[in-house]
Amino acid sequence: MFLFAVESAEPLTGYAAVAHIFENNVINWLVLVVLLVILWNKVTPPLFAKREENITNSLREAAEARAQGEAFLKEQEAKVANVEEEVAKKKADAKALAEELKIQREKQTEKDLADLAQKLQNQIANERAVAVTELRSTAAKAAIHLTADALPSMMNDTIRGKLLNQFMEQLDSSTSQRSSLSDEDRLQMKTH
Repeated sequence: MFLFAVESAEPLTGYAAVAHIFENNVINWLVLVVLLVILWNKVTPPLFAKREENITNSLREAAEARAQGEAFLKEQEAKVANVEEEVAKKKADAKALAEELKIQREKQTEKDLADLAQKLQNQIANERAVAVTELRSTAAKAAIHLTADALPSMMNDTIRGKLLNQFMEQLDSSTSQRSSLSDEDRLQMKTH
């Protein structure tokens, strides 16, 4: 049955020996190759199927990761664009606020200057009124002092009587009541 295991009775030499060895070896090699092919077909398809499944899963996961990465990149680009817009908006808001604060500060300064000018005017008016009052008071005191010094020398009995009569008439008219004093009493008061 096994042709490759049969030996011939006579020893072969030369080219015939090489050809005989080659013939036996070819059959051995063919049997070995057939066995390897059968074994290969039995064992390797499940291995390759597992390998193919692993590769397919890896490719699918890589595609999903790439899609997620691209989505994340787009999201980040959108955020960066939004951040730039927000920065521009905040910068514009800050400029508007600064301008508004500048205007308010200028208005407040003008108001403070107007208030200060008004206070100065009021203080000047008050100082002027105080000075005028003091001047009047001083003038009145000086006039009273001069009058007190000069009046006794200028007064005589006639002038004294007239002044007393005028004083009494003013006193009577201010009280709106008639005095119960008689004319004689008045004359006596005048003489004193």
